[in-house]
Amino acid sequence: MFAPLVVAEPDVPPKIAAEASSVLETIDLIKGDVTVRLSATTSAQRIAELAAAL
Repeated sequence: MFAPLVVAEPDVPPKIAAEASSVLETIDLIKGDVTVRLSATTSAQRIAELAAAL
């Protein structure tokens, strides 16, 4: 089965090295010419809602 978007909250937050954390500060949702930039702390439910709206 193919899923164009799968969003889930991790059960246990992954351990991220301090230097790698800057890479994960934002999440970009891109659809055509529209880009929605979200905080990396945005809940999976909110990301899914926005993705569905796009």
